[in-house]
Amino acid sequence: MARAVRVAGLQGAERAEAAATAGNKGGTWIALLATSTTPGLSRVTASGPWFQELSNGTFVRTYNNVANLQTSALASIDTDEQGQTISMQSSRAFWSGMTQDGMTADTCNDWTSDTATGRLGNGTVLGSLSTGCNQSLRLLCIEQSRLPPPPPSSTIRKRVFLTSTSFGGNVGGLTGADARCRMAATAGNKGGTWIALLATSTTPGLSRVTASGPW
Repeated sequence: MARAVRVAGLQGAERAEAAATAGNKGGTWIALLATSTTPGLSRVTASGPWFQELSNGTFVRTYNNVANLQTSALASIDTDEQGQTISMQSSRAFWSGMTQDGMTADTCNDWTSDTATGRLGNGTVLGSLSTGCNQSLRLLCIEQSRLPPPPPSSTIRKRVFLTSTSFGGNVGGLTGADARCRMAATAGNKGGTWIALLATSTTPGLSRVTASGPW
């Protein structure tokens, strides 16, 4: 999921929204970048805390508040928008334009050039070192608004959803309907095991539910 630096300034850098949409995240997002006229942390309107959302539905607390952004992350930032772990430390580098304490540094000519230099962060701090803007690094996307904050992980919490696609009555019986639910859950990066809540003339719908909830 690396992004090239030519992102047409901060407006182009809001590829964070597209990445969040691809990861079925909801909320509103920005790329945490500074420019020569705009300190990166001044763009953060939320107060935290912030979590990384893993593919299995659990959350890892990463920052407590804005001040925490200026120090070190509570947990290494190693998760992409799909909840997948970025395994290699060298692959976790992201553009920031900031020093470790959040002060503006090299910004690739305000993120419009691939011939200047830009400051990068790694999996722990916002600012590490500068490199050529022709490099392809990731963007650190931070959520601006979402209420309430992500709940703690629960091993008993189950989920429900309506499929984004509509179907006629011939879905291939219960087997076909279950398969469509599983495909939708996979597309939405849900994890877990799923069924379509349907009844037939011989099988009451609720008899097919083996979990006890809550949902």
